[in-house]
Amino acid sequence: MIDFIIMIMICDNFFAKITLIAQLSIFQLRKINLYVKFLHIIHVIRIVCLFVYLLSCDIVLFNLIK
Repeated sequence: MIDFIIMIMICDNFFAKITLIAQLSIFQLRKINLYVKFLHIIHVIRIVCLFVYLLSCDIVLFNLIK
């Protein structure tokens, strides 16, 4: 399944991508959909963590300046 996703990513030709995606069954498409959502959630968590980290750094710097 993962090799299939990698194949789709590597494939440069747009039409070849469409035919590869068309070959997937609905069940596999659902799996990919979940996988994409999972990646999106991880991305959001990373952004939030980065924001909190930067905020805490700012607070530390602000306290040092005081």
